[in-house]
Amino acid sequence: IHEMDFDTLIQEAVEKRQLRHATRLVFLYALKILSDKHLIDFNPGKTNHDYVEELSSPELKTGLNELSFYFDYAWYG
Repeated sequence: IHEMDFDTLIQEAVEKRQLRHATRLVFLYALKILSDKHLIDFNPGKTNHDYVEELSSPELKTGLNELSFYFDYAWYG
């Protein structure tokens, strides 16, 4: 995720009306930002819940948990 140009990828997905994919990209972008700030340890094998539990800030936990809910709903139904 660290080499991906999320701004461009998200914009392209939205323009193509691939909103499910755009939602996934937004979630991955959030993980990248949190990883870059050393708030989580990114590992593709972790669950969304694992990432939420790594956060110490209640506000960040709430925000990532909500974003995870929207991602799960859009991606898995």
